[in-house]
Amino acid sequence: LPILARHWMRFQPQWALEQIEAIDDVAWRREALLNCLSSWASSDPQAAHVFALSLSHAPTREQAVARVATAWAQSDPGAAMSGLLSIENQSLLKQYREVVLRAWAEAAPKQALDWLLEEGLVEDEWTQTPFEYWATQEPENAYAWLAAKENPRAGPKWAHAIVALGAVDPARAIRVAESVGPEAFGYVESGDGRRLRGQLPTMGR
Repeated sequence: LPILARHWMRFQPQWALEQIEAIDDVAWRREALLNCLSSWASSDPQAAHVFALSLSHAPTREQAVARVATAWAQSDPGAAMSGLLSIENQSLLKQYREVVLRAWAEAAPKQALDWLLEEGLVEDEWTQTPFEYWATQEPENAYAWLAAKENPRAGPKWAHAIVALGAVDPARAIRVAESVGPEAFGYVESGDGRRLRGQLPTMGR
């Protein structure tokens, strides 16, 4: 039944949902629903998105939103990002944002970054993930972009840019880090900041 429902989710979603609702086992019913939502999102992501947000059971809703976001981001990440802006629940919005940003950044980080900036979503909570992926893939270009745009030279993007640059040109990364100063890593005193700072001495001069 779950396999059949997943197939029909693309053509007759209401019928498929009725078949899923008839499943007695709660865990099986939830898993069938989540799988079907992934299928539905591949053909009608907007409808699947609206349905996922309408689910009353919070844990299922969170999982459903993530499934839809993943499928939608793979087919049309820009539309998926636009869809999340309608989410009022901050916890859901944060989860959805990370799913979509990561999927988009893995495929086209600079495209994701440009889209966000064009939409006015300039805060690190939006732009950091695509920038990290871009810096890893193209450290020289990411660093040049950052150096031309970001002032003062501080915050998580600088830290990641320097470390990514160090993977291809350690001596230059050290020089950049020294010119920028410790404020490049001063954005956080917990986990990530210390980890990134700790990588610089291992790069060599």
